Amino acid sequence: MMKIPIDLSIKSPSSMWNIYLSIVNVTHQLGVCVRMDSVVKPLLENDVDVFESSVRLLVDQGKASVDSVLSRSDDFIDICKMMKKAKEDGKTIHITGMGRSGKSGMLTGELLKNIGFHVSYIGKTLARPIREGDIAIAFSGSGWTRETCADIDYAIQKGATIIGITADLRSKIGRISDVVLRLPGKTDIPEGSRYVTKQMEQIIKTPLAPMGTTFELCVILFGAGLIGGLYSTSDYIEGFKTISTKMLSDLDWTLSDLLSYQNNRAQLIDVIHLFENAIMNRHPSYWIGSGLTDIVAGMHAMRFQHLKSDVELTYDWRFREKNHLLVLISGSGETPSILHYANDAREIGMNVLGITAYMPSSLSKMCTHTLVVHGRDSRESAYNKRINGSAELFLPAFEYSTANVLDGIVAQLAFNLGVSEHEMEYEHA
Repeated sequence: MMKIPIDLSIKSPSSMWNIYLSIVNVTHQLGVCVRMDSVVKPLLENDVDVFESSVRLLVDQGKASVDSVLSRSDDFIDICKMMKKAKEDGKTIHITGMGRSGKSGMLTGELLKNIGFHVSYIGKTLARPIREGDIAIAFSGSGWTRETCADIDYAIQKGATIIGITADLRSKIGRISDVVLRLPGKTDIPEGSRYVTKQMEQIIKTPLAPMGTTFELCVILFGAGLIGGLYSTSDYIEGFKTISTKMLSDLDWTLSDLLSYQNNRAQLIDVIHLFENAIMNRHPSYWIGSGLTDIVAGMHAMRFQHLKSDVELTYDWRFREKNHLLVLISGSGETPSILHYANDAREIGMNVLGITAYMPSSLSKMCTHTLVVHGRDSRESAYNKRINGSAELFLPAFEYSTANVLDGIVAQLAFNLGVSEHEMEYEHA
């Protein structure tokens, strides 16, 4: 019998993966068939331990954000009343925020459009002028972001009513807003939590949320709850609670499925290593969605860029090559533009990751890798669906769950690759 020397001194989950690949290569050389589509990867607890701790903490922070809004229920009711009056008077809701905070605020703006509000994004190409009686909503975790504060100063000069959404009520945004709500931010990670305990033990080398991930994900949850409150005909608070509870429930469902079932867990590990290999081999990744999922794609393109990953968006698609990575996000898995990109990528030999709520779907059949995330009640593509004169409530539970799962993957990758928070902050524009 031929003896094969293998170094089994495992120092990290990624080294275990490398050992696995070495075994596969040797068995191929010996003419032994190893099925790559079966569950044969080592399902060690450490492979997703950081991912699990991170997402569970984000779930807890999401619940804390709901409690934070409910603790200031009078302010939330005032916001709903002001916004309903602005809609009745034909006024515009102006959204401002920078980076990922701006992206999550934009998602809230798109949800407001769905139920009949006039929405404009300050500083964007088709931004509307701010006029007296309009409402400006500022999204800023720190509450001190220079550009956001400048936008609000200008909105005040023009006679707009200011709504502040921040993690610090003592900040400038917190102090100059007519009404302000506080959502949890980076400093709210509780002492003694499972995640923090591991960090103190130096099991996890990098914090979960550099640059305020906690706040930005809470904004998505708040935005959906706000739509629930506005959509309600009588009880703003009950509408908020109903929608936010449904969003958190779908995230719990997704996390449970990814961790509890062997095939789903193997699928998650496979996706983590897909990203890991792309980063280590310096293969660019392209992030593409449609509508709300395009906002989520943009948010997480930023996050992966913080990992020193070469990240591209749609307008750089012309530089695609074989072995590059394409990440497509579609709740239905049937969005025509998304399927076009998937087909194009497969034809030239790219790795294609599809994140969708449905397996099987047209998207999952065209991808080399698929991650199933719950939260979409309809299999009809929102891109294909025309929203007519009757306002419609669209629940972004899939988008919220996807954002949390991707942030958990970023935390796991930072651990696997040994990327520190200092290094991630250095990559922050």
